[in-house]
Amino acid sequence: MSTFPCLDTEKYSQGEATLPHLEALAVRVSETTHAMVRDGDEVRFVASAESLHPLMVTGRAGQVLPAHLTAGGRAVLAGQPEEEVRARYGRPGSPVPDVEALLRDLRRFRRQGFAVNDGRTVPGLTAIGIAVPGPSGAALSIALPTARFRRDRLATWVEDLTTVAAQVAPLLR
Repeated sequence: MSTFPCLDTEKYSQGEATLPHLEALAVRVSETTHAMVRDGDEVRFVASAESLHPLMVTGRAGQVLPAHLTAGGRAVLAGQPEEEVRARYGRPGSPVPDVEALLRDLRRFRRQGFAVNDGRTVPGLTAIGIAVPGPSGAALSIALPTARFRRDRLATWVEDLTTVAAQVAPLLR
């Protein structure tokens, strides 16, 4: 289980404050957990707690990835007005080849209350993400090898993420 400094020291200390919650969640679900904060078109992973499985997703604290690809980033984008998402990703040179497909995904994520990344960032990796309540632009995710992803556990994972998101919301501003 680990956390690494990122460029924004305020976001790092906020992420560090979430670490005990992420560690407890990682133990409960037996998978790697992440906290991230959206910054424009990207998300910065501010804390991670690694699974103890020999085959696991490693911690990503300090890494920056495109928001539209990660489970947490997609969950945060689902809470944004569609006009804002269209303006951000519908421009020439956008990293999103089909903004209407992204908007359809975001509508589904908004309805179901969570987002999924199934191999978008790393083949063989699946992640479930939810937005942290409030204006922080933060999200939490559970990441695991796709081989261990079980749809019958999805409701429990989302419930666990929701509980922890409420606990860490005051820590991520």
